[in-house]
Amino acid sequence: MKKFVLRIVVFLAVLVCCFPTTIRAAAVAEVESTGNTYDTLQEALDAAPEGDTVILLSSITSSTGVQINKPVTLDGDGFVFNYTGAYSGTSTAITINAPDVTIKKLSVCAETARFGIFCKGGGTLNLSKVLIYGDALPNIPTFALIFGSAASNSVVNITDSYIEGYYGIIIWGQNMTINIDETVIVSQEDSGAEDFGAIVLGNGGYQSAENTVVNITKSDIIATNEIGNESRAVINGTETGVVNIDDVSTVIGTTIYPVAFVVSGFREYYFESLQEAVDYAISKVAAVAVIRDVNISSSIDIKGKVTIEGCGHTLTSSDNDVFLIDTVNEVKIYDYKITGKTECWGISIVGQPAVLILDNVTVSVENGAAVYVGLTAGPAELYIDNSNLSAGGALAIYGAGTKAEVQNTSLTGTNTRPYTNPDGIGTIDIAASDVTVGVFGGSITAIGQDGKLPQSIVHVSAGFTNVHVYLATELILGGTAKTVRINPSFNPLIAVREQYKQQLNNEGYGVTPPDVDHMIYIDYSIEVFHVTYVADGNTVAEIRVQNGDDVATPPAVPPKSGYTGAWDHDGTNITADTTITAVYTKTPVPETGDNINIMMWAAMMMLSGLGMTTATVYYRKKRLN
Repeated sequence: MKKFVLRIVVFLAVLVCCFPTTIRAAAVAEVESTGNTYDTLQEALDAAPEGDTVILLSSITSSTGVQINKPVTLDGDGFVFNYTGAYSGTSTAITINAPDVTIKKLSVCAETARFGIFCKGGGTLNLSKVLIYGDALPNIPTFALIFGSAASNSVVNITDSYIEGYYGIIIWGQNMTINIDETVIVSQEDSGAEDFGAIVLGNGGYQSAENTVVNITKSDIIATNEIGNESRAVINGTETGVVNIDDVSTVIGTTIYPVAFVVSGFREYYFESLQEAVDYAISKVAAVAVIRDVNISSSIDIKGKVTIEGCGHTLTSSDNDVFLIDTVNEVKIYDYKITGKTECWGISIVGQPAVLILDNVTVSVENGAAVYVGLTAGPAELYIDNSNLSAGGALAIYGAGTKAEVQNTSLTGTNTRPYTNPDGIGTIDIAASDVTVGVFGGSITAIGQDGKLPQSIVHVSAGFTNVHVYLATELILGGTAKTVRINPSFNPLIAVREQYKQQLNNEGYGVTPPDVDHMIYIDYSIEVFHVTYVADGNTVAEIRVQNGDDVATPPAVPPKSGYTGAWDHDGTNITADTTITAVYTKTPVPETGDNINIMMWAAMMMLSGLGMTTATVYYRKKRLN
């Protein structure tokens, strides 16, 4: 009985002793300046005054992560912050939203986080004796340490730390200075593409870590794949960012300068080859974002659905095609400048009838074709908006059944090819049946030169039927260029704005009256006549007028000294070839003071003389008396 009672007493004593321990365990963090303790790290961080220190009192587990929203120091005191939240595109163990933050002596276990520590603040960030890691693959953070664009212009000092993830450190901020000393940065790779990196200067296409400098001293950079082979130690996706590594540091892995990346799932896959990026994007039905200007010696083959965002960069090819599209799928190209080889092709659709979408794309190919649809690629579909296509043929359509819709785009056709074919070439060049082209807004320019291959706005080769070209756009002719070069026997249906009626008449084509949209169509049944204006045997102007119409703007009659002139025909109701001649009439001499009646002057002179004689006689008589 005594033993039983003793046991109860001991149990109660132990229980009483446990109460303080239990109470203390509930407090996980302390604010240094006040000594106040808090049940969660987030509460302590929120309560701490700016510039104060929050001290972790024990290792903790959190499924929500914490936010540092003010300049403070987080002292982990050697404890572990264990993040257990569900993995998502935004899952983060620690998010830094404020400038001037210091984290020291803290281990961050982020097995299920996409981001271990995500820095979104500027100013100065100091990490000292900080460990960011997971478990074994695949239970490690995707991005162990990341600096967002909001961290631009900041200074980061990382010392005596360990950072491990699929990506070790990835940087998006511009104009940053990041100093890394005596630190281990590890990239664990388990992707067949082998595209992770220990240190990455990121590029999101329109936002990149330009002008950021990373200085690494006395550190280890280790990038290996799942079987222990070397992977990518440094990925520099910028044009002006720099990673400086001293001779004391150890680097296991390669350094690459990618030209493009593909976003798939929650990750960016970086590629040194645009072709590799395109192939990977097709396999994932994803988009390619271009990082830098590229010169290539072979065409980019596209054999599936893909979107390519050029991000304002330039692609130059020395091959016959820049892009060679052979698919029935949709291919989108945005915000890209494409320069092709002289007398070759910019974007070619061959083999299969793809759907091509261009938006804010510039394609320039001297004496070649900007966009070409091959013989076997019909019926392709082209949707072009807000772009600039310049070549001999801006659109060269040779695939039957092709449809093209062009909005707010500049199409320019000019060439310096020798005169070998009187049929010439068109800014819109069609050699296929059942083709429909609609151009709305923007402009179409054709520039021709004497002795060179003829150039026109629209050229439709003979032998092809059911061609419809609708041009609700500005038409600009330069040099010897014409509006159309067509064979009327095959009746291509061509419409232009009503202000270009005279332009078509001068090329020998009659047109319909304007419709409600102020568009006119070539009417091959309407005869067009020559009206020749002649003055003094010299041809002043030759104007062509369709049957029954008036001369819209007759020339002025050439001036002739001493004569007035007028045309002998008012230029209305032209129903045959007509010569209109200038008729000159001698100008009458206007009356002046020299033409006043001479008799009046004579009479006045006689009266004046008589008066003087009378006065003289009278004076002499008076003296004699």
